[in-house]
Amino acid sequence: MICPKCKETLTKVNNSYKCVNNHSYDISKYGYVNLLLSKTNCGDPLESIRARNNFLSKDYYKPLADKIQKLIVYYNNSSEIKNILDCGCGTGYYSSSIQKVYPNRFNITGTDISKDAIMYASKKDKLSSYIVASSASLPLEDNTFDFAYIVFAPLFEEELSRVLKPNAIFIKVSPNVKHLYELKEKIYDNPYLNEPEVLNLSCFEKLENLTLTYNITTNSADIQDLVGMTPYFYKTSKENLERLNNVNSLDITIDFIIEVYKKAAN
Repeated sequence: MICPKCKETLTKVNNSYKCVNNHSYDISKYGYVNLLLSKTNCGDPLESIRARNNFLSKDYYKPLADKIQKLIVYYNNSSEIKNILDCGCGTGYYSSSIQKVYPNRFNITGTDISKDAIMYASKKDKLSSYIVASSASLPLEDNTFDFAYIVFAPLFEEELSRVLKPNAIFIKVSPNVKHLYELKEKIYDNPYLNEPEVLNLSCFEKLENLTLTYNITTNSADIQDLVGMTPYFYKTSKENLERLNNVNSLDITIDFIIEVYKKAAN
């Protein structure tokens, strides 16, 4: 890690991290470090973070976690992967999933702008390192990571490229056209297909473009958590959201686009 103020290397001293200019950052009781210079609580509200943690704990997205693990193992066969970055990690679901299958095989660092999300991640995953930080200005040294993944989080290409080693692999996961379509059928009069995100990257070469599609069956509580963790929660009118109150079960399409990139060698 580097100091967000002066960019010098941070060294652990007792229960904090300090740089040569004596800027100091305490380690929380849960093990994470807050390196976000803003004093206000950024990112998703606590209510949304709780909903995400509840929903993901039911393993509805486990096929995606398994796919990320398989890609890490696959690319590890061609180049040694040791340091992994979970950029915009949220509550740490994907990193903790990797640690359960491959404990201590990889050094995983998760970053997120939300202190509440990082707190949840640190509580349940003691093998990874978690930092409160913005993806737009990562407090991490250049050329540090062999692999990175970004799941439903913003991509800042130049900053990500800076912290990745030459030839490092990175995965970007985004919603495909049918993702959560049945949920939208319940809350909107005119449900719409998602418009896939188009990335035009100059620092990376695309290696693969994959899709992952399957169906889940959710109960009423999980439906509410699913809505609560998505932008639909604050972009949809209260009247429309109340349409879900009487939905006891719902079959929902899960539809991901998984893009795999390699950083240029120079």
